[in-house]
Amino acid sequence: MSLITTECILLRSRKFSDSSKLVTLFGKDTGKFNAVVKGVRNTNSKQSGVFDYFNHFSVVLNLKENRDLQTISKSELILGFDVIKTDLNRLNCGFKFMELINNSLSDYYVNPLIFDFIISEFRKLNDTDFKRFNRIICFQLGILKLLGLNLFSVNNVKNINETYLINDALNINNEDFDQMKIIFNNGMDFESQMGLYKCDRIVNTLDSFIKMELTNNKFSNTKKVFKYIEK
Repeated sequence: MSLITTECILLRSRKFSDSSKLVTLFGKDTGKFNAVVKGVRNTNSKQSGVFDYFNHFSVVLNLKENRDLQTISKSELILGFDVIKTDLNRLNCGFKFMELINNSLSDYYVNPLIFDFIISEFRKLNDTDFKRFNRIICFQLGILKLLGLNLFSVNNVKNINETYLINDALNINNEDFDQMKIIFNNGMDFESQMGLYKCDRIVNTLDSFIKMELTNNKFSNTKKVFKYIEK
């Protein structure tokens, strides 16, 4: 058992008792883990405003990886992304981000780059210049890249005509794929470059890729970090 202080985001929260919550957190130095936060549901608790969706906060816990539930001993809010919390379209995007993280990473798989990327995407999602498809597509592609499953790498797509991405059932072709690569690599605007209809198809295609390929561990050397993605 070791005392750990780490930055976190909340992936999932549910009632544990009249005064406590059961939470799933993704920590920069711990990876994903489940914990009980005692007394947090009390209105006078100092932690009551910390364990909220779209908050960036730090926690102190005695980490023991073979324990099903960790116990949080202290927490502190670093930053709350308040614009996300008050806009339904931003909330929809944000929860889509967290669903992907919660369902694709194994417990205690540590990747600080993924954590920093999530915080960066929360900042963009919180920004006034919000475009839904841009944020979703960039998040999907960014996470895949950080997990070693970059769609655009030569190793992953040796012959585009032989990959499922070109399958007619998934509605993407060589031209779309090449344009998508240029837009992503140059930080361009998907919505203005490809149009809303095409962006919607790309989001669905990437969802299918995640479900069909990540969960089967194809193209990946880090098989242990993936679980089946089920709603």
